[in-house]
Amino acid sequence: MLKTDQMHFNETIGEALRIAASFFRRSGIEEPRMEAEILLAAFLKMDRLDLVLNRGQVLTPEEAARYKNAVQRRSLGEPVAYIIDEKYFYGRRFMVNKSVLIPRPETELIIEAVKRCLEQRESPGSKRLKAADLGTGSGILAVTMALEFPQLFLWAVDISASALKVARRNAAIHGVLDRICFNRGDYFENLHRFGFHFPFDLVVANPPYLDRDDMVMLPVGVKNYEPLDALRGGEDGLDCYRKILTELPAYLNKPGLVFMEIGDGDRDKVEELFRASGLFSYLNWHYDLSGKPRVIEAGAEN
Repeated sequence: MLKTDQMHFNETIGEALRIAASFFRRSGIEEPRMEAEILLAAFLKMDRLDLVLNRGQVLTPEEAARYKNAVQRRSLGEPVAYIIDEKYFYGRRFMVNKSVLIPRPETELIIEAVKRCLEQRESPGSKRLKAADLGTGSGILAVTMALEFPQLFLWAVDISASALKVARRNAAIHGVLDRICFNRGDYFENLHRFGFHFPFDLVVANPPYLDRDDMVMLPVGVKNYEPLDALRGGEDGLDCYRKILTELPAYLNKPGLVFMEIGDGDRDKVEELFRASGLFSYLNWHYDLSGKPRVIEAGAEN
C-alpha cells in the first residue's frame, strides 16, 4: 500500500499538486490531477483557476499537513465529497457527510422532470402546492425544489436522524428552512404527528434500489464509506417501491404527480408495479444522457 509518510507538501501550490497527482496516479485514481486540485482548492478556499494563478504560493505547515492527510484518505478509497464535506448538485453546493449518500448527477433528472411537468400545467405561482421528498438524505431534492419552484411547500422525510440533521443544515445554508418541514419516519409514517392533514400534490423519491447481487458487487469507495441502508433495496431491489406504492393512496391528491428514480435495468419491473397499483392514469419515462430510463413520472387524475 502506498503511503504519504515520505511525501512533503510544505512546498508551493504547484509542487504540492504535482506530488499529489503523481501519488494518486500510482494509487490507481482515475483522474489524479483533477482530484488533487479539487482537494487543495477546497482546503485553501480557492477555485481551481486560483490554484494555477497562485501556483508559486507556499503552503503553511498547517495547510501542508491537512492536505497530506486528505491525499492519504483519498488514496485509501474515501470519496472526495466526504473528505471536503461537500458536493455540488444542480449547480449548488451541498454539505455532505457519511450519514448521507453522495449526490449523483443522475438524480438531477428528477428536478428536470418536475420542472417540465409543472411548466406544462398551471402557470408558476398560480397555486400553492404541497410536495413530499421521501428519503430526503442530504436534502438535495427538497432544497433544490424549494429554490426552483416557489409555489411548493415541502415535507422532507427520512428514517435517519443524522441524515435529517444534514438536510436541515443544507436548507438553512440555502435559505429555505421556512419552506420545508422535516419529518423523521419510514416514508409516510409519523406524518400525522407533525401536523400533516392534507394529501400531497407532488411526491418525489430516490428509493434504495440495489438488489442482493448489486450490494455484493459495490465498489470499495461505496461499500466502505457510504450508508448501505440507503442503497439496499431488498432481494430484488424493489422493496421500497412496493412500500411507497402501497401507502401512497392515502397521501396523494387527485390530481397528483409522482416522480421516482430507478436503477439501471429496472424499467419493466418498476413500471409493472406502478401499473398494478391502479393509482395512475398515465406513466411517462425520462431518460438520462446515456439514453437509459432513469425517472418514472406517474399522474393520478380525478
